[in-house]
Amino acid sequence: MVLAVAEEAVRLPPTARLPRLRREPSFEVLENALAYISCLYEPHPSDWPTEICEQLEAASADHTERNYTIDWLTRLISTGLSWVEDDEKRYSACEWAARILEGLSSALESGEVVREFSFPWDEPARLTIVVRDAPLPPSDANSIQGAKEAAAAVGVQTYASSIIMCDLLVRDPLVFHADFPGTIQSANVRPFNVIELGAGTGIVGMTAYKLLTQDSCESEVYITDYHADVMANLRYNLDTYLLKQDSSITRLVCEPLDWRALYAIIHPETEEVGVPCRLPPAHSSSLLLAADVVYDPMHAYWLLAAIKYLLRQPDTDKNARAHILVPIRVGATQWLYLTNDFKMHFAAEGGYR
Repeated sequence: MVLAVAEEAVRLPPTARLPRLRREPSFEVLENALAYISCLYEPHPSDWPTEICEQLEAASADHTERNYTIDWLTRLISTGLSWVEDDEKRYSACEWAARILEGLSSALESGEVVREFSFPWDEPARLTIVVRDAPLPPSDANSIQGAKEAAAAVGVQTYASSIIMCDLLVRDPLVFHADFPGTIQSANVRPFNVIELGAGTGIVGMTAYKLLTQDSCESEVYITDYHADVMANLRYNLDTYLLKQDSSITRLVCEPLDWRALYAIIHPETEEVGVPCRLPPAHSSSLLLAADVVYDPMHAYWLLAAIKYLLRQPDTDKNARAHILVPIRVGATQWLYLTNDFKMHFAAEGGYR
């Protein structure tokens, strides 16, 4: 049965094989489609025929088809499969899709990859973002940077959460801010300030910037991270792939920002010391965006401090919001998400809107 799916993956590309989601395909159809994608893009069992494996490798190398598959998986996850009545089936399909998408979104360590993402905008138009995923630094403990530094530089590559956040932002910016510029409800908070925290390759901030340049209202986008390797790749992406408009209406800023410095301001009793950076003005942002930025229990504390410091208050923008999108990790990596200590700390401070 599995080999039959593999043979189908060799014959039919994703653009011809994957069902149209607007038709709300049944769970069985979706399950077959996910099995097809898994055969095409995930590692193959060692006992599969060599010929099939080579054909699958050739089929999976098509850049356009891979991007189409990533877009299809992103849209599937964003729908939540609301038409599938069985909760367990709906959850399992979304989880499977997210797992495949995570694998597709992780570039190989052996070299850089230029990736193009196309998000559905005002039909038939699409918003296109191009970024370079740089190779990960050496992770060997005896390397120049060492294992710890290599782990801190994972932002040189693009991950599933940021792709999903871009798709959601393009589809419905009002979900992110009730007065997002360019919408009917657009109001008077000017300049409209957006900050991407832990930007990595910058795909989310670049998407926000492209959306804002379509509007005539004054706005500014800060795209931030802190690791030197990540910042170098981030600046490369902005300089190389982002078409900057000949206008002063939308301002773009790319700067290092270490959340530890903000944590030290919110909690002066601590001894946190961050890398040197210029801090944005306090309470200056109407919209904070962060995708897959929690890789250590302390990151959650620093992130909360950054939100408290940066987000506009109700008296200046009642609709100011921080949106954080992270994978729900399980098993050995679940400690990387929100720990019980953080949840209690968050609740003790009255939460945050």
